[in-house]
Amino acid sequence: MRANPNETLPRRVDTFVPPGSQVTVTIGRNLGSEPMSPHDWADFQSLTTQAARDLLAPTLTFGPFTGSGEWDDVVEESAVFIFVSHYPASVRAVESKLVAVASEFGQDAIAWSFGPNLLATP
Repeated sequence: MRANPNETLPRRVDTFVPPGSQVTVTIGRNLGSEPMSPHDWADFQSLTTQAARDLLAPTLTFGPFTGSGEWDDVVEESAVFIFVSHYPASVRAVESKLVAVASEFGQDAIAWSFGPNLLATP
């Protein structure tokens, strides 16, 4: 696997996901270069969503938004979920829960990010 180009960027250490944050979770369907079965893919999406809901108690949930992407020169289907957190959640708890789901489905990672969820009004 290629090195993570973001490793050298300065990072603020966050200990929790604040209420009202937008949390984006992205998962990929492939195991190596082969896609999961439709049943496993549906289960992977369901357990990923449930993990986020358990920790964030979101006020809003969007997705899955599906598309295809490329990772390590392999094209695969991806699913993106967006949650707006209702409660603060420990970053370590979210990370731990997503690592458990990734491991269960033979994935090397689940991408996730969070930040302010803003509304621009006139």
